[in-house]
Amino acid sequence: MHIVQIHQHLNQDVVKALEAVLDAARRGQVVGLAGVVLMPGGGWDTLIRGQAKRDPLSALGGAVNLKYELIELSSGQPPP
Repeated sequence: MHIVQIHQHLNQDVVKALEAVLDAARRGQVVGLAGVVLMPGGGWDTLIRGQAKRDPLSALGGAVNLKYELIELSSGQPPP
């Protein structure tokens, strides 16, 4: 039961984040998207849309930053 509550909390966090991005996109403040979608059981998928597809180097810069943030989160220490 406790695990279900944690998943519900995490899902709400994801829903709120996606809604915020969607609202910003509807206002024209988000023109591209590149990311990873995580699914229960360890599955994942990637997506590249809009300006991220037309200007992949810009999206790659963001992806490199994301990589270092995830390394820091997973290790508890800043990357070298």
